[in-house]
Amino acid sequence: MKKQLPFFCLLVFLLFSSTVYSQDISKLDEKYGFRDAKFETHISKFDNLEFLLTKGDVKFYRRTTDVHQIGEFDISIIMYSFYNEKLHGVQLKTNGYKNTKGLIETLKAAYGECLVVDDDKELLKSEGEKAYLWFSKKVSLFVIENTKTEEATATFHCNALVEEREAADAAAAAKAVKDM
Repeated sequence: MKKQLPFFCLLVFLLFSSTVYSQDISKLDEKYGFRDAKFETHISKFDNLEFLLTKGDVKFYRRTTDVHQIGEFDISIIMYSFYNEKLHGVQLKTNGYKNTKGLIETLKAAYGECLVVDDDKELLKSEGEKAYLWFSKKVSLFVIENTKTEEATATFHCNALVEEREAADAAAAAKAVKDM
């Protein structure tokens, strides 16, 4: 009986931990965007957008009315990305130790523990970078923190539009191969 008790306690702990984690990560799907901006919303539904740049088939904007703070932490930039004129992603940038660590801890508190990566050379471009990754059914969130510069970029993505974009890219590549 004594040998079964530690196993039972471990089992209860694992079940409780996974339940708590899944409840937190599900909040990404419940929110399905950032603040009042919901993913897959047509660009025409947004007010006060200012165009910033185009990268391939994605256009980036900022909202002139955004409050650049989350709690007591300053956000230097909030960008909205649109693919096929639908909200595809939201990117937040921070500067300074307090703001960077504060944003990361706020995201952990809101969405639960995450996968932390600090040794993937494809994902991490510079020395001193660390990635924090959350994946839910509808939304992906990743933060790239540069521990040397004390900056971070957090990106929320709509999984459906990412998949749509990847499928369009694959179809274009397949067509290009046929044209050779």
